[in-house]
Amino acid sequence: ANGGEAEEAANGISDGDVNIVKLVNDAINDAYDKNASDIHIEPDIRGFVNVRFRIDGECIHYKNFPYEYRAAIASRIKIMADLDITERRLPQDGKIKYKVPGADEIELRVATLPTHGYVEDIVLRLLTRGKIMTFEELRMPPVVHDRFKAQLTKPYGLILLVGPTGSGKTTIAHAALQIINKPNVKIWTAEDPVEIT
Repeated sequence: ANGGEAEEAANGISDGDVNIVKLVNDAINDAYDKNASDIHIEPDIRGFVNVRFRIDGECIHYKNFPYEYRAAIASRIKIMADLDITERRLPQDGKIKYKVPGADEIELRVATLPTHGYVEDIVLRLLTRGKIMTFEELRMPPVVHDRFKAQLTKPYGLILLVGPTGSGKTTIAHAALQIINKPNVKIWTAEDPVEIT
C-alpha cells in the first residue's frame, strides 16, 4: 500500500464510510439544486480537499473537507462511475447515473486527473436534463437563425462552436444535428466521452 492508503487505514476512512457516501451525495444534490454545471474536487496539500461548483461559468467555493478524505472521496466516485479504484497515476473518464431525491435521475460525466503530490483532481459534469432542444427552441435572433440554418444545410463546410462551460455548445450541436438527421444522410460524431446519446 502507498502512504495515502496506509494513512486512511490508520484513520479508518474508506470509500464505503457513511460520511464519505453522504458528503459525495450531498455535493451532487446541492450542485443540482444550485443549477451548477460542474463539481470540482481538488485536494490541496495545505491540508484540505476543496470542493467548488461551476455556476454560470464561474467556480464558486462550496466546502472544504479534511485532507485525509482525499482518496476515499476519489474511490467513492470511481466506484459510482465504474472506474478502476487502484489506478491513480493515469486520467480516467466515466459516467454516473444518479437519482436526485425528489427529482429526476441525472447523469454525471466523471474525469479524474493525477496532480502534484500523488493526489487526483476530479471533475463531475452534470449533463443536460430533460429532452434535447429543437433548433427553433434555441430562440436565436432571426438573422443568426437564418444564417446558421443556411450553413447547416450546405453539403460541405465547417462550423465552429466555442464558448465557456455551460454556455450551450452541446445543446446547439444537438439541435443542429436534428436539422440534418434525415433517413438519406449518414452521420458519425467523434466524441470522447459521448455526452448525449
